[in-house]
Amino acid sequence: MSAININKNNFQNEIMDSEKTVLLDFWAPWCAPCRMVVPVIEEIAGERPDIKVGKINVDEQPELASKFSIMSIPTLVVMKNGKIVQQVSGARPKKAILEMLNEERWKNKMKVIIVGGVAGGATAAARIRRLDEHAEITVFERSGYISYANCGLPYYIGDVITDPEELTLQTPESFFKRFHINMKIYHEVISIHPDRRTVSVKNLENGEIFEENYDKLILSPGAKPTQPRLPGVGIDKLFTLRTVEDTFRIKEYINKNHPKSAILAGGGFIGLELAENLRELGMDVTIVQRPKQLMNPFDPDMASMIHNEMRKHGIKLVLGYTVEGFREKDNGVEILLKDNPSLQADMVVLAIGVYTRHSISKRSRSGAWHQGKYRSE
Repeated sequence: MSAININKNNFQNEIMDSEKTVLLDFWAPWCAPCRMVVPVIEEIAGERPDIKVGKINVDEQPELASKFSIMSIPTLVVMKNGKIVQQVSGARPKKAILEMLNEERWKNKMKVIIVGGVAGGATAAARIRRLDEHAEITVFERSGYISYANCGLPYYIGDVITDPEELTLQTPESFFKRFHINMKIYHEVISIHPDRRTVSVKNLENGEIFEENYDKLILSPGAKPTQPRLPGVGIDKLFTLRTVEDTFRIKEYINKNHPKSAILAGGGFIGLELAENLRELGMDVTIVQRPKQLMNPFDPDMASMIHNEMRKHGIKLVLGYTVEGFREKDNGVEILLKDNPSLQADMVVLAIGVYTRHSISKRSRSGAWHQGKYRSE
């Protein structure tokens, strides 16, 4: 018996509804390692009538390749009752492929789901892989980027970093190739069901909602920028800086509109780094905030040194003032201050800290590990 050519028309019947264990080979004719594996796959298909062997040409069946998050070929997948139990990339000898079909190896394999794939989630995923080479690890990240440090984002805006690829340490493809961990970007976990150990996940690109089971669950959803409930917070010249997407949005606005002035509401770590970079672009920069010193965690003597350094570089400090709202005025933004004259700039960035994405963790009970749940600037 030879391997079956699988396509989207026979996939459900041959693979998902199969009562036998299934071995799938994702390949392409131009792939040299794939051509090395194909004879082995055909040999196994002839020797093992107890299993079903299928081949999927990724060039002809891109939808199926996407369904399995295929990022490199050849990729071999073992399925049982419609569920993936093993998935490896790269050419393998026959002995290693047969070992993949050994039920004793994978039936007790731990399945880990991680919510959030930026710094905390990506680090946790890599650590688990080092501790358990057989664990099935899936990371769901709602944005389009993984494994990056927020502190580098202002330097892309200021042209210190010119290549956007340098903002991220890993891509989903490189992460999978190095750790064999599935990084599913644009996927948001919307609810947790501890009683049946599943999560509901929404594909943000097509709206599909599905459930995924787990043995262990790690919550590392990160934080969101604080946006106070003030008049005018939603105007298009007002920004926050937390994600790579936020960075591109600010950079695009600057390149398109060439603003000459900016006001930063807040003087934490990211706020100061952004102030430095906007000033290097030649903009007039003002920092306004309610506390009377920048960097609240620092003592006053250290903060005064920061104040002097900022002023030395031409950054204006408006400290001890309460922002009451924003409104568009003369193609810019007017910042309304309590009991004081308003300020005006071409753009405003809110940098007043962050708060945890706690809506999911509130629904979780036992069986969930929590990581990186809170950070404040």
